[in-house]
Amino acid sequence: MTMAFAYSRRGLEAKTWRLERWLEILPGALSWGVLLTVVILSIIAPLIAAALVIAFYLYWLLRVFYMTVFLCLSSARLAIERRTDWMERCRGVEDPPAYAARLRAHVPRGGLGVRLSHWLHRRDVDALFASGDRPPRWPRFITS
Repeated sequence: MTMAFAYSRRGLEAKTWRLERWLEILPGALSWGVLLTVVILSIIAPLIAAALVIAFYLYWLLRVFYMTVFLCLSSARLAIERRTDWMERCRGVEDPPAYAARLRAHVPRGGLGVRLSHWLHRRDVDALFASGDRPPRWPRFITS
């Protein structure tokens, strides 16, 4: 089965062309509509306009806070996993039952980061094996 994609507007039916054009106009029209609504609202009802602007700023402040928290968590996880031997983990997944047993029996030595990395990996491996899905054989996608 092959798929044919048309990247040109030539040959489109009128209805399809109008829908495509409308969907192209929609984002710009909404942006201009929001901007003009705030300007007009600030002339007609300044208190409502101020409340909307403050609500918009609070929304973005919360959104930036949310992204910052998860950015810091991701950075900490990256720092923890920096010393991980990924090739050993790839080889371990080749024999799931033995690897899972080895992970459960292994007590990692090191600080909180090493123990956290081991716990997260063991949790992910247990979830993978509980799902019944088999991971791809690692030599297929790693050459060394």
